[in-house]
Amino acid sequence: MMAVSRLIADYQMQRYGSQFDGVAIGAPAFRQAFQQVLHLFSGVVENTNGYDPSPCELEKINNDTIAACDPLDGRTDGVISRTDLCKLNEHWYPLFLSSFSQRRSMNAAPVPAANGTVTSQAVALANDINGGLHDSQGRRVCTSFQPGSGYPDAATTYNTTTGQYQAVASGIGVQYVNLFLKDVNSASLSLDNVTYDTPASGS
Repeated sequence: MMAVSRLIADYQMQRYGSQFDGVAIGAPAFRQAFQQVLHLFSGVVENTNGYDPSPCELEKINNDTIAACDPLDGRTDGVISRTDLCKLNEHWYPLFLSSFSQRRSMNAAPVPAANGTVTSQAVALANDINGGLHDSQGRRVCTSFQPGSGYPDAATTYNTTTGQYQAVASGIGVQYVNLFLKDVNSASLSLDNVTYDTPASGS
C-alpha cells in the first residue's frame, strides 16, 4: 500500500493500477475535474479582461470585502459566516474605491513599492472571478470560492523588463491539466488564446 497525494494517486492508479494492491489517498475532493480547472479560471479572466492587477490591489479588495461582509451575521469577528448575504451585495465595492500601498520586495519575485487607488478594472475582475467558471454564453460550469477567501489564483508576477504585472497559471491547475488532459509531465502552461469555452470543449 502506498500513501501519496490525491492528485498523484489518481494519476498513478488510473495509468498503472495493476502495480498497486491498495492506495491510501489524502485530501479527498469532490468534482475534481471542475475544482482543479477552476484554479486556472482567474488567470483566464485576467487575460479576457486585459487587466493584470498588482497583488496588493486584489488583497485590498479582499480585505474590504471581509470588513463589509463580516458583520452580516450579527457578529464582527473577522469571519464571513453569511457568504450568501455577502454575495447578494457583491457589487457594493465600486462605491468604495479605496487606496492601497505596497512595500518594495526583493524576494525571488521582485515587487516594486507602489501607492494607488483600487481601479474599476480590478473591481470588475474580482466580480467576474467571484461569479465563477462559466462559458461564453453565461452557463455556469462551477461556482467560485467563497467571498473573503482571497484571490490566490489571480496572483500576478512583476516583469522587470516591461515594468508591468502579468498573469500566470496557478500551479495546482497546471498540474491537473498537464497530467490528466495533456498527459505531459510539465510545470508550465500558457493561458494564451484560452477562452471561457476552452475547458468545456476539452481542447
